[in-house]
Amino acid sequence: MRASNPNALVERLRTYAIHGVARVALRLSSPVRAARVVRALGKWFPPIERDAACSAVKSLDERGRGTCLTRSLAIAARVPGARVAIGVAPPLSRGRVSRKRDSLSRDARGIAHAWIETDDGPLRAADPRGAVIATL
Repeated sequence: MRASNPNALVERLRTYAIHGVARVALRLSSPVRAARVVRALGKWFPPIERDAACSAVKSLDERGRGTCLTRSLAIAARVPGARVAIGVAPPLSRGRVSRKRDSLSRDARGIAHAWIETDDGPLRAADPRGAVIATL
């Protein structure tokens, strides 16, 4: 966590703090309620612009902590007018059952993904995957 200036370090710490709250909120409640909690917390921090939000998402991705949903909730809470989209890509093959835990395999269930959208579209062009089934 090396930052060239103190303001960058403070921003990174803010991002990690709100992401930690998002992770706990999702463990304890539904995504809708967690989104409300994280957005309320986000109002206490200064808003960030699109470029700063892209950097924050990249920083969280590089750390490999949380999920796409927790990262999206944390960053969207600080971007004015942002929302979290949840999409599901269709399965590659249907009905194949994995022997692990007797559940459907990943490609039979489809893949869900969450990303941040603004009025200008997705924050990152590569993020949208599948049909949007919900927005928070």
